[in-house]
Amino acid sequence: MTCRQYIVKAMLKFGILLFYDNYVNSQSNPHYICPSHDSVPLQLDLGSEIFSSGSTSTISLSLASTGYDGDVCILSLLSPDAQKPVARTYDGRDWEVSAGPFAGHLDEPSCSDEGICTFNLPVDASALGDDDDKIYMLTSYSHNTSRKAEIARFLEQTTFGPTLAGINSLSETSTDSGSADYASWIEDQMDPTSSGAGISSHREFFRTHTNPRFEYPFPGGGAGPNSACEIQSRWRKFALTERDGIVNMRTNMSKWLSIKRKGDRYIWYVEGMARTSTNSLPSIKNVDGKRIGPLELEPVRYKIDDGRYLNDNMKYSCVGCPVRICGSFGCGYVENPQVHLPGYVGTRLVPYSIVNLPDIMAGDDKMVSIDNGPYLKVLERWQKPNDEFYLNSTIDSRQCIGHPPTILPIPSKIDDIIFWQHPATASPPIFGRTTNRATGKDEFMLFDPIFKFNENTVENPLSDGGGALVKITENEIKEDGQSGKILCSNVPRTFLNEDHCKLSFDPLACSTTSEGESKYGNGKGVVVCGSPGEVASDGKKGVIDGFDLKTMVFGHKNREIYKDGTFTQQKYNIWYYLALNAKDQLRQRMAWALYQIVPIGAKGGFVPLTEPWTIYYDVFVRNAFGNYRNILKEVSFNEMMSNWLSFLGNSGVQYSLDNEDQLHYPDENYAREIMQLFSIGVMQLNMDGTKKLDEDGDIIPTYDSDDIMNYARVWTGFTRQPVRGNVEQKKNYERNDPMFIDKNRRDFFPKSDLSGGYIGDRYPLCADLPQRDFLRKGATFRVLGSRSNPELLEDEESWEIHGVRLELAKSSPLYTKLCAPNGYGDCTFPGKVVLDENLHYDTIAKTGAEYNVDTIRSVKVQSSPVPIFYEYIRPPCVHQNFFNDAQKIIAGSISDNLIVHDSMCADPRNYVAAESCCLHGWETNGDDGIRFCAYNGERVKYSSAIKRCEGNGMEQCNPKKWGEGSACTGTGAYSWSAAKCSIKAKVSFEASHQVARVDHPEPDWAGESNVKNFVRDDTLNFFKVAWNKSEGQIPSSHMSCNSLPFCYGVQDGCVCDTDVVETIAFSSAEAISTKAAVSDSLYIGAFSPDVFDYASYHNLGDCGVAEIEVYARDGGTCGSLDADTIFMITDNYGVKRYLKNMVSNVYITDTDLSFRNPVHFIDFADRSLRDMYYETDAALDTYFYHPSHAPFLSIRIIQRLAGISNPSPQYIERVSSAYKNGSYVGRFGSGTYGDLGALTAAALLDPEARSISLDADPLHGHQREPMIKITSFLRSMDTTFFAPLSAPLYDGADVVHLIGQAPYRAFSVFSFFLPEFAPAGVIDDAGLVSPESQVLDSRLINLLNGLYSTVKFGLSMCYGGLGSKNLGAACPKREGVITEDALGMTMYTGESAHTIDDILDELSLLLTCSRLSLRNRNIIKSAVERFYGGDKAKGIRIAQQLIISTPEFHTTNLAQQTGNPRYVSSYRHSPAQGYKAVVFFMMEGGADSFNLIVPKGNCKEGKDMFQEYSRARGRVALDASELLDIDASGSGQICDKFGVNNDFPLLHTLYNEGKAIFFANTGVLSKPLTKYDDWMKESKIQLFAHNHMRQENYKIDPLKEIPGTGVGGRMLDFLRRQGYHTSANMVDGSSIFAKGTPFDKNPTWNVDIRAPELIDRYSTVGPEMLELVKQLNGESESGNSLYGETFSSRIVQSLFEYKEGLKMNELMDNAEFQMNEYPNRGSTINKRLRAVAQFMKMRGERKVNRETYIVKHDEYDMHSANTLGQNFKEANDALHLFISELKRQGIWEDTVIVMGSEFGRSITSNSNGGTDHAWAGNYFMIGGSVNGGKILGEYPEHLSALSSQWIGRGRMIPTLPWESVWNGVANWMGVRGDDDLNSVLPNRDNFDKCSLFTDEDLFIEWKVSHSSCSISDKDGDGVPDDIDECPNTTYSDRDKVNNVGCVNGVTKAPSPAMVSPTPAPFSNQPISGPTSAPVLQQPSSPIPVPTTPPTPTPLSKQPISGPT
Repeated sequence: MTCRQYIVKAMLKFGILLFYDNYVNSQSNPHYICPSHDSVPLQLDLGSEIFSSGSTSTISLSLASTGYDGDVCILSLLSPDAQKPVARTYDGRDWEVSAGPFAGHLDEPSCSDEGICTFNLPVDASALGDDDDKIYMLTSYSHNTSRKAEIARFLEQTTFGPTLAGINSLSETSTDSGSADYASWIEDQMDPTSSGAGISSHREFFRTHTNPRFEYPFPGGGAGPNSACEIQSRWRKFALTERDGIVNMRTNMSKWLSIKRKGDRYIWYVEGMARTSTNSLPSIKNVDGKRIGPLELEPVRYKIDDGRYLNDNMKYSCVGCPVRICGSFGCGYVENPQVHLPGYVGTRLVPYSIVNLPDIMAGDDKMVSIDNGPYLKVLERWQKPNDEFYLNSTIDSRQCIGHPPTILPIPSKIDDIIFWQHPATASPPIFGRTTNRATGKDEFMLFDPIFKFNENTVENPLSDGGGALVKITENEIKEDGQSGKILCSNVPRTFLNEDHCKLSFDPLACSTTSEGESKYGNGKGVVVCGSPGEVASDGKKGVIDGFDLKTMVFGHKNREIYKDGTFTQQKYNIWYYLALNAKDQLRQRMAWALYQIVPIGAKGGFVPLTEPWTIYYDVFVRNAFGNYRNILKEVSFNEMMSNWLSFLGNSGVQYSLDNEDQLHYPDENYAREIMQLFSIGVMQLNMDGTKKLDEDGDIIPTYDSDDIMNYARVWTGFTRQPVRGNVEQKKNYERNDPMFIDKNRRDFFPKSDLSGGYIGDRYPLCADLPQRDFLRKGATFRVLGSRSNPELLEDEESWEIHGVRLELAKSSPLYTKLCAPNGYGDCTFPGKVVLDENLHYDTIAKTGAEYNVDTIRSVKVQSSPVPIFYEYIRPPCVHQNFFNDAQKIIAGSISDNLIVHDSMCADPRNYVAAESCCLHGWETNGDDGIRFCAYNGERVKYSSAIKRCEGNGMEQCNPKKWGEGSACTGTGAYSWSAAKCSIKAKVSFEASHQVARVDHPEPDWAGESNVKNFVRDDTLNFFKVAWNKSEGQIPSSHMSCNSLPFCYGVQDGCVCDTDVVETIAFSSAEAISTKAAVSDSLYIGAFSPDVFDYASYHNLGDCGVAEIEVYARDGGTCGSLDADTIFMITDNYGVKRYLKNMVSNVYITDTDLSFRNPVHFIDFADRSLRDMYYETDAALDTYFYHPSHAPFLSIRIIQRLAGISNPSPQYIERVSSAYKNGSYVGRFGSGTYGDLGALTAAALLDPEARSISLDADPLHGHQREPMIKITSFLRSMDTTFFAPLSAPLYDGADVVHLIGQAPYRAFSVFSFFLPEFAPAGVIDDAGLVSPESQVLDSRLINLLNGLYSTVKFGLSMCYGGLGSKNLGAACPKREGVITEDALGMTMYTGESAHTIDDILDELSLLLTCSRLSLRNRNIIKSAVERFYGGDKAKGIRIAQQLIISTPEFHTTNLAQQTGNPRYVSSYRHSPAQGYKAVVFFMMEGGADSFNLIVPKGNCKEGKDMFQEYSRARGRVALDASELLDIDASGSGQICDKFGVNNDFPLLHTLYNEGKAIFFANTGVLSKPLTKYDDWMKESKIQLFAHNHMRQENYKIDPLKEIPGTGVGGRMLDFLRRQGYHTSANMVDGSSIFAKGTPFDKNPTWNVDIRAPELIDRYSTVGPEMLELVKQLNGESESGNSLYGETFSSRIVQSLFEYKEGLKMNELMDNAEFQMNEYPNRGSTINKRLRAVAQFMKMRGERKVNRETYIVKHDEYDMHSANTLGQNFKEANDALHLFISELKRQGIWEDTVIVMGSEFGRSITSNSNGGTDHAWAGNYFMIGGSVNGGKILGEYPEHLSALSSQWIGRGRMIPTLPWESVWNGVANWMGVRGDDDLNSVLPNRDNFDKCSLFTDEDLFIEWKVSHSSCSISDKDGDGVPDDIDECPNTTYSDRDKVNNVGCVNGVTKAPSPAMVSPTPAPFSNQPISGPTSAPVLQQPSSPIPVPTTPPTPTPLSKQPISGPT
């Protein structure tokens, strides 16, 4: 019986499949009607020939759509291993193709008005695979729910959790269709104004709540209010504050307390200044309140200590609070005394006038109490209400005359203390007096200055830039160069604020120099700017209920100005507070979704800053419904991102050559990730999200390695702004403002784009700028104030004082625009002016200086009373890199020997140089050159230079030297010469044939041609060009180069003469077929015709071509178009573009070889910041306008926001279209491409997002994110927080590891989970993804336990709770008691619920949107009834905990379970065979393994490979002294002597002992490749990307023959089939390496480095709790959610692992299992390997004898700081300890350790001192049985382009595939025979079998000889197949066969006990077995066929436990 027949027979037997009852043969095509939802699935009878190889490729059939809302029908393909979605109809909608493997391969059906849809289904083997056991079937479901549940479901997607109030509010709205008005709700949420939901800025929240007590100034800011009489001044009743006890920022010393007796009072002094008096002295007590001793009088002094004990956040802040003091006795506590100095007013003890304050406790809000709760009970010792107040009314300010300014420190008054030890106290003792209305008594208070941020927003910048504060503190005490001066707050002008910058004439208006110094304007004009969200502190917020900040004090010392140790948590608090409480919930959810797409994280965990993080997050908050283009730009200029992705300080090749005398390439990190992860992905997409395929059916990549190298050059030059004030700081650099570009570091050469063209394509040529472009429409000017040097162009600094500037006359039209006079005629000087018209100059105006120059840089608009200047910002345009008629330009001085030291070619059409004028006759003997500049720094065109010289009676010349007065151009600026210049192309010999420009100017008077180094013959500045098709061959060697007539070869390329040929693209409109013909043919842009002089161009209309406009010069017609013709089109993205009717190609002279002329923004001769910013914008546009961007982003937002992991192609296309059009249903969006508001609305309001029926679709929905589950629970359960903002709610650094997600804590640039992640099992089998399932491991248990604890004990650390800090309270010993230091608690009481059913209804609504199944509801109800004992609150707690344990809470579609438990068990008997283990040691990140082993000496043909290595590696090369010599003389390598990195001495030792093998130039390959192949396409893998290459290394299945499996899992599958007891073990996280096929049910185990924490301590239910959880997650029933099934299987597996882990922990107490000699400390990798060793030690208890481990060592992605040595040391030490333990256990000979990494790194280094992603690497294998002491594979003979494997930038194609290594390892483990090995290594046949290692090559003892490679041996018995009479020999008999392959003439078939039975059809992915002991799962019931028939009897109930 065939497998198919078996399946069908079984399904019929159990009533779970219905044949053609619904077949209607009424038309030519088979026609089917969906079965009813309560009947069994319907098989489609498509004929007997389908699915067989060679049959017809498709078959046409028609299907009827569903007829009703709530119904869904699914067409799927059923095969033995999976059920794959094909198509779907729901709610009466037409059929559509489903997400999954058919998307993109199956055409959309054609549907009639009656809902009959016709499909062409694939049925051939090529489309569906060779297995013929496949069935197409139809399955129906139905689901409806209540209106409130529907609303809750909507709020689940759009908020951080539905609440009853939110549900009820939305339920009161209605649309015409009767549904809730979701659209209006979304509109309100998107409204940024106060009339809508507004914007909750994280930065603003931080700044308004940042108000710690102030002590003295620091660079970030000062005190506020500055006077005790100002409104919001603070006052306190208690004498001492936490600031007295916190380490002094200057001296690291606390303050001194002393007490003196005066009369009958005791006066308390701090730093010699009276604070209060008491009538007695309190005792000093210990922490338990027991007396230590008396408080003594002077001369005894006490240090006020910061405590660091219990709670360090809130000590001292009330009367009577304990204050920690230290003295000779040690440390103890005294009570904080109340301020009381009644008899001393007017004495020296009260040096300043006392302030009479309004009454307190009067109820009139004149003195407002602050910090009055709610309070944590445990903290009541440290905080009390009504001890602090702020002044909220006006009082007589004269009372404060004579008070010192609080912003300056008050020196210590202690006579014998050195001044610099105790320089200041922040609280000058200013006293106030008030009356307490509550008591009727007068009371004293102390003025309490606080820190204050000032408002400095974009719209309202500080008028003085913060200069007043700078002035006050500029003479602040200095010592050893240290200063307390506040820095200027003026924000640098950037793209974020330039439209709102203002001109200030405030005398103290300041600016910051490039050196970070503050400079005053002194009444001159200063441009002041602000930044987004830079609001002022809110003085009404409490000191306790607020934040602290980091600041820089005195050089590089960092100090907190309030409390230490809370900075990592502060940003988390802000996130949680706003997530749970913000009104703009949708904006916050969208920001969270965007953050996960463009994440940053904290490398190493602790980052003591808050404000820069909130600034980054606000990019997403501000732009949540704006334009994604803005997000791309803001994150690209964000300093935090530049650190995260290592492009800060990145520099171009030329910079490294000029300044470091070494070749370093730009860091590629950001260039790769902004494309792969932030904008377009790695493969081209159609608008519906399906992959674009080439003619061979292969995926088309979006970019290749050349593109990455090219775009890396864009991300050069980015540099931090100078440090400034009014912001949080760390060290001496600025992290808050957008970066600027350092023009010296910027790469300025042409750059290719992603479409085969150039960055700058379709921009106009600068050579085509209209005359006097600065007077034309669109010309932009920015005010400079009284500084004349432009910001975006480089001028000499000396010109500020002595320079000549072009000045505008008042009669100038330009003057009028820039002056912008008001009604009184006074100039207003707007910050930015954009001309809205071409300026008309009359005869008088034309005499103005500006009218008679080619261009301007800056202009003077006013001379007095102060000068005011504007800079001109030329519009973006590009230069052609090659041009005819080039002219020589020269720069610098000309030495006495007549040598010009700097020259190059320039385009005479551009204004890039000054004139060089000589007297007539200069050609004969030469002459001195004179430059007649109209202003300093002037540039002119060459024709203008000629005219200017003529106008001065001279000629443009080649000067011998410069004459007097000719220095107006400045250092480094160029001048024209009369000499010609030849431009050549240097064509690289590498396969990419990139090009560099080479200039050959005519020689100078000394016969020299000192051309600029970057355009010399030896230039290394190659760039990719668009080669045109030709008959000729591009030169690739010296021979082919020298055969060309006008070329010559140099070391790395062929230098050739060039001719630029420019042709008319369209001679007439008749040649134009469509708009696309224009856009596809024209790459040169044009300026808008309206910027030219009137009537220069006339509009010819569309000339008969739709959607274009044609503009021609005078005389042009549609039938006669010339090169000046301009076409206007609107492109596919709504962008209006002007294109020039010209094509420019560069020809290699006298050949037909040509390429399109490259363009570039940055002129070689006049490199400006302006053009660098333009180029950056253009580069961003190439991502943004890429065809894949819209679907890429749409998919991500649908996944992250709408919560649908696998959206259908139609849904994606609808959302993509809304994004592309910038509009959704005409109601949302701006109408501009890239509108996120339109995208958001489309994603949330689309029928696929709103359809309730789809909750019944097992394939729809997703796993909910951990953070969303937490916030949703807290919001829905009405959580109230007791903790002030300064108390950390969660510690993100810990939470992210415990639950897998946390704000600001992305694990990597890939965020928390990979968007393409598919968990092994039903989801992967169906061809779908589930990103969030990536964290369904032990972290799932942590999440549940944290929520259980929150329910039982409040939000605390107790018993695995989610709180981050214990504040001193003991955890309760019974559930239901809220711990005293709980930061909050759930307040849900079920107030409106009167019965258990009512409570369950409401909780189900809030927590599962009423998805809770009847079966699970009944389980929960029964548990509540059994355990709650009449206690309603307890009943609620039981229900809460059980509901959050259900799949309905964790996933978003309907769970269907049988109620039967899932069975998971261990092996029952010990195995017969011996033990072996493979440990795959994965260096994640891409290890730089070319620094692992290095060729050192004794090389072939006398080569010096070490020198070649050193030269190629540059700054990352190791010195010879850093290498440990090894002998490779027997390895056949290029050298006999290699060196091992001396940070890995263990490898050196093992190699010499013969226990280590190195594998050279190894990597993932689909087949053997060289650089001469189309390797990018033929590799069949997504090269160079971490996530893809990591998976490829785990899978070793590049052709995806056995998807969803890894090489380790497949190897164990075959061992398991032969009776071995296997276990696939994953350490500290999951990995596909361990996954086998679902048939074999190979046990998997998660090995955690942490001991399991007890779950559900003090359970509400009792011991039955975990059994109830299992019951709630029982076996699947037909129609079960794939996500619910994945969750349930994982939670049951995790609970099994948990229990097994507890058993193992108990065993560890036994001496035989202890590892006392193995330290459990140090690095994470040491802990991971120790966990492996501990697990191995339990192998006998676990009853296993073959296992694999995947162990990851992190942080090898070293783009910048190279910490390889540190990592290698960690690995070395960890492996040394691990091996020592293996030897103690006696299994060193039974273990092999294979090191791998996702890829090697580039041999060449980058500009940040690191390396970039590459391909091949060098790896090792070590083990006690390894036959080592050799290097296998082939180390490259050339580390340069001479190698056939070199593909540029130091990347090598591997020569040794991983198949070679794993083939030998599999042999050693016991897998033999070609059939089995080909299944373990599906790509094995693509390599010569004799190139694969066997165990003979790798191990001392072996079974498979290498010579056997010459025969075909399917069963591995050593007998060739052609004579093997018994071709199925079992493993156990292979050593007993005779010469014809038989054992006694007969070969036994494997016994049934040793072979896994065929699984039940459609069965769910088995729970993956042992977790603490290899786990086996008893098969579940038959897999969910989407119906609900009676539960069929399982086909098998035997656990697969191997031979017994």
